[in-house]
Amino acid sequence: MQIRVNNLKVTPILFFWLCGLFITNSLQSQNYFDTYISSYQDQGYTHKTTVDSLLVLCKKSNDYIHLSDIATHFSTRIYSSHISEAIHYGKLALDTYPLEKRNNPHYATLQFRLGFFYSEQNDFEKSNALYLAIIEQNTNPARVAQSYSRLGLYYSAQGDYYRAIDYFKKGISLLEKQNNYRDLVKQYINFSVVYHQEGSKESFLKKKEMLDKALALEEKTTILPIDRYHIYTGYATFYTQEVTFDLKSARAYHFKNLKHLAQEGINDYTCDIYGNLSDLYNIAKNDSALYYIEKTLKECPDTFTQSVSKHHLSQYYRYRGNAEKALDNIQRSLTLSTEKENKKRTILTRDELSKIPRKIDVFAAFKEKAGILEDLFEENKNLNDLSVALDNILIADTLIDFIEEESLEKQSLLLWRQAASSLYAQGVRVCKKLNKPETTFYFIEKNKALLLTSEIDTKMKSKKLPDTLQKRQSTFKKEILALENTISETENSEKVKQQQEVLFDLKTRYQKLQDSISIAFPLYKRNTLHHTLLTITDVQNSLNADTAVLSYIWGIPEDGDEVIYGIYIDQTSTELFEVDNIDTLKEHIFQYRNAISKPFETKTAQENYSISAYALYNTLFPTQSIKASIKGKELLIIPDGELQYVPFDAFLTSDNSKEYFIKSNKINYSYSLSFSKRNEAIQRTYDTNFVGFAPITFSNKNLNPLQKSRDEITSIEKILKGKSFLETTATKDNFLTKSSSSEIVHLATHADASSNPWIAFYDTILESHELYTYQNNAELVVLSACNTTIGDIAPGEGVMSLARGFFYAGANTVVSSLWETNDKATSEIMTSFYTYLKEGNSKSDALYKAKLNYISSSNLSQQSPYYWAPFILIGEAENSLYSTNKIIILSILSVSILLFIISLYIRKRKNKILG
Repeated sequence: MQIRVNNLKVTPILFFWLCGLFITNSLQSQNYFDTYISSYQDQGYTHKTTVDSLLVLCKKSNDYIHLSDIATHFSTRIYSSHISEAIHYGKLALDTYPLEKRNNPHYATLQFRLGFFYSEQNDFEKSNALYLAIIEQNTNPARVAQSYSRLGLYYSAQGDYYRAIDYFKKGISLLEKQNNYRDLVKQYINFSVVYHQEGSKESFLKKKEMLDKALALEEKTTILPIDRYHIYTGYATFYTQEVTFDLKSARAYHFKNLKHLAQEGINDYTCDIYGNLSDLYNIAKNDSALYYIEKTLKECPDTFTQSVSKHHLSQYYRYRGNAEKALDNIQRSLTLSTEKENKKRTILTRDELSKIPRKIDVFAAFKEKAGILEDLFEENKNLNDLSVALDNILIADTLIDFIEEESLEKQSLLLWRQAASSLYAQGVRVCKKLNKPETTFYFIEKNKALLLTSEIDTKMKSKKLPDTLQKRQSTFKKEILALENTISETENSEKVKQQQEVLFDLKTRYQKLQDSISIAFPLYKRNTLHHTLLTITDVQNSLNADTAVLSYIWGIPEDGDEVIYGIYIDQTSTELFEVDNIDTLKEHIFQYRNAISKPFETKTAQENYSISAYALYNTLFPTQSIKASIKGKELLIIPDGELQYVPFDAFLTSDNSKEYFIKSNKINYSYSLSFSKRNEAIQRTYDTNFVGFAPITFSNKNLNPLQKSRDEITSIEKILKGKSFLETTATKDNFLTKSSSSEIVHLATHADASSNPWIAFYDTILESHELYTYQNNAELVVLSACNTTIGDIAPGEGVMSLARGFFYAGANTVVSSLWETNDKATSEIMTSFYTYLKEGNSKSDALYKAKLNYISSSNLSQQSPYYWAPFILIGEAENSLYSTNKIIILSILSVSILLFIISLYIRKRKNKILG
């Protein structure tokens, strides 16, 4: 029989004993917590019955402080074996704590412990809520700092590494101010793990810096044995990475660690060391890997370790060419990590994948399984293996979607776009062998400008929010972007630290605003756009008989071999192709860009250009069927990798040095067709038709005057009519305030294509980050400046250039440059371009004719591509801003108005004479 009191079960004998204890305690000073401590002999969960009985007595006597203390202490003793019960007691401790005493440090500790328990059960929504509450209450400085670090660990596990870094920096800065050395050791170690997961060489070096800091605190505090284990493990894994690989050093730290654990009598972590040794020897292609893999599988029964070890065993066999055993073991690994039996053809649904806790590890395993299946195909040429490989790549692609949805920091998203790019290159390689153009096109489209498209989509949703919210969003973004830029240019480490504190506060407040908007306006939630990509059928339906698309992907699949593929699409056909001899291609690109980025000064320079220009034409249009199909067509090129720095229209179609590609084909560019379609769908309204800016001279005397830019702007203004800002009026502020509602925006100035691109005005420069808070409705932006198409390449996304910034700002089409342009030639080409535009030509036709006109009217030396090829048109190409019908209507209207005025004048004169 059991007696139930307030949902706690108590046996009859124990109940009567406790009643006596209750009477005794009424007469003595000893409290129930003291009784609990005196009776607790590290029994763990077996002490539960006594604990429950004591809690009943605490509640009967309204002794909620000691009830909370008992529940808390017991929860910390059982969480490793009974996590659900630990959460029950932790929650009981929190809920019964007196309301009037909750604004104190102890209550924050109770919250922190319960948050930790929730995170151990992967209930991050509840754990994060508790950590954020601790930060908000700010009653326990140590727990506040630890809460920031725990949130950092959560964001790291979700793949949002740069947000994790921000939170760790905040938490550690607080601990450093508190001189809390014991906790600092732990958080330096945890921070080193985040840097490890980010994966770049710079981050690995920062990882080692954190480990060095942790070890250096040995002079100020005692480093606990478990913390020393983590430090040694950190050093060992630092030397296991490709960019810092050192087999001898990594092995030495692992064995040092085994000795350390043995001396301390700690057995819980030897399995982790065996797993790390397996990984180390696998990377070194050392047969000792098998010994440690088998040792781990035999001695370490927990599911996660078994899954990792099966993955290591798969890699061991794959490195030795045994694809069958490699496949068997990666499937065993996936069975454990996904909790669903994984066979060769196992397919997981999107819903099933969404519930997997360790998505990053599972993503890597599915990607590797696809690679193993490719290996099997190379052995037996069974197309079924390739078909299953493609299925696994698509599963990995879905996991990338989920990981990106959890990432909020742009740098984290770019990191995952790079990982996705590798996957898509692998996918295209498989599709090429299977002759699957639709899926090929899916991967190629998803490899470009997905973040930009998503950002523009979110921006357009923001425009539907109340004005007050839009202004708050804009203010936060301006402050955050400006401060990030300042930090990147600041060298003083202490100053950087202070600025990062301010930046973190700004980002936190901005995220709270975004979260509140998402709740109040559900449609505002960020969209990954994976379901809005165009298909080949969509593209073909948009083409006519005289247009075609060539889209490229340049990436590095999981096996590390660089690949370039392309797809040709016209109205009725498609063709997949592979670009061979990538090293030779790179040499030709370098020689080509080097030759055309300056005038031909020698015969050798001319010859080098001719060789590379003709070679690039043959390499990038590699089949006779494609060469035949593109003749006379208007081509839309969607480049990738280094091809984004290459003007195709200056290729040579024969070994004749004057047979420029532009003479047979009109060429335009796009970041991706899916991006262009969404961007073109935006409704744009204008107050003026043209605004131009030409500083000519600059307050920064390091910038040379651009005297021809005056003629360029004034000539365009005469053609289009509109407003021009010259010399001292061509200021940054005038640009930001006067250009946002113009149909055409023209900038004739200096620009820079460094890692932080900028464009110059008379008084100062406008940096690229400022374009992301600038509003623009332009149908056409012309950047008549140097290198405005150039920037850092972000694999899987594109070039981080000024042109990209103007698209984000709102432009539908951008004409930009690929190198330092010639002042005189630029002025002539731009004047011609606008003349053709005003005559009713499309944007594409106008630039095409302007270039041809320049070539035909120039002397031999000035026909060099250096003068006419730098400008390319990106985005919407076919709109005619001054259509023939529009011109006729305007002309008729003008004549009608003139005739009306004349008739009024004649009538007035006649009346005057008669009067």
